[in-house]
Amino acid sequence: MLKHQMWFVITGMAILVGLTGALIARAQSDEPPFTVVRVLTEEEAAAGTAGEAHSFNTFEEAMEFIGLNPEDYRNAGSGADQPDQHCVIQIEPLQPGQTESKTSEPVCFDTFSKALFFATEGAIQLPVPAEPGEVTEEMLTPAQSNTVIGIDYSGSNFSGSTLISVTSNPNGCFDGSIYVLSSMPSGWANTISSAKSYQGCARFYHYDYPNYEGAVINCGYSCATMGAMDNQTESEKWCSSCNP
Repeated sequence: MLKHQMWFVITGMAILVGLTGALIARAQSDEPPFTVVRVLTEEEAAAGTAGEAHSFNTFEEAMEFIGLNPEDYRNAGSGADQPDQHCVIQIEPLQPGQTESKTSEPVCFDTFSKALFFATEGAIQLPVPAEPGEVTEEMLTPAQSNTVIGIDYSGSNFSGSTLISVTSNPNGCFDGSIYVLSSMPSGWANTISSAKSYQGCARFYHYDYPNYEGAVINCGYSCATMGAMDNQTESEKWCSSCNP
């Protein structure tokens, strides 16, 4: 189910089954039409309320109908397994008068090794089969033009796709710098299941909503799991000792 929405987006022909007050949908193909189904509350189901279903020719139309950005939920339109992607964003320290850090668009690669090589401008070169969870603070310490301050993972225990955040500030958070993402890069909203931070960023906050609102979890230097915040992150903050 899409976060905070009482709708399912499904594709092709579907079987709809009423169960404990909800509609359970199972997609039978990955082809249009894309159907949006409203989930019934327990009260509505008990009262015999009929379910709503709306069909669209494109995934974008379906997502816009329920008020969501289709890019944030792109994988919801396909039943096929999606290959892991490993992306890099540049983020700069928050400056006086700013409410969010200057950031770049993500650049993505098919292996974590390629992404980390790009992120550190060649300073760190891991074997191609290296797992994302193998990165240590010691590996990221050598002087380089870009400093890794955090890695987000789509899977628990530092697995799956990764989002590497780097800054041109060689001191990371050690000099008191704060870094903030008021919203997640395209494709990364509501996907994070574990995270690590580096270079003095002892507080790594993950927020339930954009603009640092809603529930929050402080991963510190490491969160192998996110608890109730699993797949809920929509904004982030790094710092050495700041408050949420």
